Amino acid sequence: MKQAPTSPDSNGNCPGGSEKDPITGQCISTCSDGKYFNGLSCECPNGQIEDDNGKCINMEDFKIDNNLTNPCAKDIFTQLEIEMIKKDLLQKLMFPNKNIKLTFSEEILKLFNDSKIFKLSIQNNNSLDNNVNASTNGASITLNDSYLRNATQLSITRTIIHEIVHAYLNLRYNNYMSLDKGIDFKNKMEDFAKDNGYKPNGTPTEKNRFQHEFMGQFVSAIAISLANWDVKYGTGGIKIKDSSGDNILDWTYYKNLAYGGLYYNDSNNKQIETDTFISLVPNLNDRNKIKNILMNEQDGNHSSKGTECN
Repeated sequence: MKQAPTSPDSNGNCPGGSEKDPITGQCISTCSDGKYFNGLSCECPNGQIEDDNGKCINMEDFKIDNNLTNPCAKDIFTQLEIEMIKKDLLQKLMFPNKNIKLTFSEEILKLFNDSKIFKLSIQNNNSLDNNVNASTNGASITLNDSYLRNATQLSITRTIIHEIVHAYLNLRYNNYMSLDKGIDFKNKMEDFAKDNGYKPNGTPTEKNRFQHEFMGQFVSAIAISLANWDVKYGTGGIKIKDSSGDNILDWTYYKNLAYGGLYYNDSNNKQIETDTFISLVPNLNDRNKIKNILMNEQDGNHSSKGTECN
């Protein structure tokens, strides 16, 4: 709230943090954007903080909101947050001169966590169609209750990471001026759309397709994020035997799950393979195997490898 005008003192001077209005002769505050003068400078009131544009906003406006009520999904999202926070604190407090690497999903969560403008929120409800596992509007993620009933922890984690990437792309494309190197990223997205005939500003179906086509560039990054979570919080790591008979992490399984984002829903809400998926996995039998892996984890059946939600 802007401070009310005051009268000049007996010498015609205005107090600190204010100046004389040439029309009314009253002393008006030199502080703007919701700030007040604290005796030395302009600052935001208690409970508010200055955003990247110098305006005062409520502190809760830039926190990550975990509004999930499904216990399994809530725990998974919290675990993804914890890894980001732990590594960030490790970087700042214990190893300030070392580069503590975050996974792709952790980098995105950190972007939202550090932002004074944008807030990521996640919830679950039954508002989505039965064949839609999740949806993201801006930076607001919704998981479908019907999907959460049967999906393995591995499937839910993959879906959450996928939706986090949607939130990331939404902000990178629509709010590029407020994000580091945003204009370069938006140009990259638009060049991709132009070169391939996609419409990022078209109908909802065209927008949905564009993002899922563009997401092919992040398959490996999503797979790394998924494997990192699973080793620490899920199965302990899905293993296969190498040529020497030793157990090694089954990287291919995590990458197959990461391909799950390379579908889009057409105007009839039918799931269609993206051109990017076909390009990355040209063999139809291989794509069908990937689809079966995704369905196994989604349904939590006997062929799934992820841990069940209790």
